[in-house]
Amino acid sequence: LFMFIFFTFFYWVSVHVFKGSSGGRKQYFYISTSKSWEDARYHCRQHHTDLAMIEDESENTAVASVLVPNHWAWIGLYRQAWRWSDDSDSQFKNWRSGQPDNYGNEHCAWEHYHKWDDAPCSSKRKFVSPCLTPPPFPFVSVSMETAINPSKS
Repeated sequence: LFMFIFFTFFYWVSVHVFKGSSGGRKQYFYISTSKSWEDARYHCRQHHTDLAMIEDESENTAVASVLVPNHWAWIGLYRQAWRWSDDSDSQFKNWRSGQPDNYGNEHCAWEHYHKWDDAPCSSKRKFVSPCLTPPPFPFVSVSMETAINPSKS
């Protein structure tokens, strides 16, 4: 029962560690708790560094590698001339065809199947956070090939 509760509320997937274009080692985490973009950014800043800020195709591939198939996840991009959550310019772009469409109140970005889309920041979604050092609390590192079946514990 404890394993089931742990995986239900604190399920992290860490698959890709690489040297990012900024020269530092980045490790991306998929956080399966759904939050608004602002709440997700706050969580990442409290426990990691920030929401994922993607500087090139290799980083985009790394982020895509930790996503659960058929799930959208917040990244650190928001519309103020499309900047990253640390207020840096977004030079690299990977929008889906026809995006961003700025439909309604869509001021934040999420990633799905290696492409980006704009969405309302208040939507509740899972998110991706880079971590330059391990988080200050326990987490589970699971490969994407591993099937976790709590009913067989």
